Amino acid sequence: MKPVISLFSHEYEGVTYRKNLTERALDKAYRGRIRDCILDTMNYYKTINPESLESRNGLKILRPKSYYEELHLKQA
Repeated sequence: MKPVISLFSHEYEGVTYRKNLTERALDKAYRGRIRDCILDTMNYYKTINPESLESRNGLKILRPKSYYEELHLKQA
């Protein structure tokens, strides 16, 4: 699970992805079925943040920065 746990770090609702993946991995229904666990978590995360899984020509589409992020970057 380690290679995919940080797949959506610094993404919108990435914490939700990590939490859901960890909970599903510990669930008895997914014991030994890591692939199913990851695919179910990715489908769940797609409903929360569909832009995170999109790409064009192999390049990831980044969401625009929010006003708060722009302001925070200017102050840093």
